[in-house]
Amino acid sequence: MPSSRHTPHPTVAVALLLALLPACRTTPEPAPTQRRWLPDSVPFESDAPAPTADGRPAVSRTQLSASFQLLRVELPLGAVSDSQKLWNHVDEEALGSDQAMLLRQNGFRIGLGQPADWPAVQAILVASHPTLAKRKAVNLQTAYPLAIEDGQPKRDQTIFYYRPDGTLAGQSVDQSRNVLRVDHEIDPQGADAVLLHVLPEIRRRDTGLQMFRTQDGFKQLPAYEGVSIRDLSFTIRVPDGWFLVIAPGPRVNQTGLIGREFMSCAGHDGRYEFVYVIWPTITRSLLAPATDSNAQG
Repeated sequence: MPSSRHTPHPTVAVALLLALLPACRTTPEPAPTQRRWLPDSVPFESDAPAPTADGRPAVSRTQLSASFQLLRVELPLGAVSDSQKLWNHVDEEALGSDQAMLLRQNGFRIGLGQPADWPAVQAILVASHPTLAKRKAVNLQTAYPLAIEDGQPKRDQTIFYYRPDGTLAGQSVDQSRNVLRVDHEIDPQGADAVLLHVLPEIRRRDTGLQMFRTQDGFKQLPAYEGVSIRDLSFTIRVPDGWFLVIAPGPRVNQTGLIGREFMSCAGHDGRYEFVYVIWPTITRSLLAPATDSNAQG
């Protein structure tokens, strides 16, 4: 069920995404001479637990941290949503058949790819329209939720979606934009994968900065007012080095459907659709034993 809220929550709004990932453009961009889709990753390292100071020998520990590479590709409508080519190289069943079917009914399509599958997927995206594909890869180093914005200006929206029981629901939200909120954690069942929790949100307005408790103490972070479509949230396990594809499904043509509003936009010469690719990377850092002075401090 959707939840209207005025409750602030910590998030990384990825403001840089708006600058680096442009909204629908009215004129095509020339293809770059070199295609470097994946920059080198620099992981975010969270604070390690403080060592004990009871005189026991210090022991080196391994610290796990996650970083992300996010790629957005903008293509003419139908390039992915009306084609099966990309989906031959990723696993749609990784999400579970019921959840995958619900998302497809709502205009989304989700797939999990292995590292060896990426060259074929990349080639398909480039071949779809090499001069209009806007390729932007961004390193995200954060311990907070990611907010993948659609890059469009705020507007009045009426959005419909199908619930798991098959009934149709709707939300009308004025002066809003659409966001895919991505929470993440290293899989507690094993340190070889990241759990991604994806939640569609319709955000109406920024309610200002508020204080939140974080692992680094209290910080001022942005809070938002809007609607979370929890019926369409999902969690998927992504092994280290694999990638998640979030793309429009065949129903992206249906006016007012949530997948159309989140995964496409209009341009002067037609409509375009978005494809997002997320690569999580787990970094293992060996922490040196604390010295006596550090332990006492």
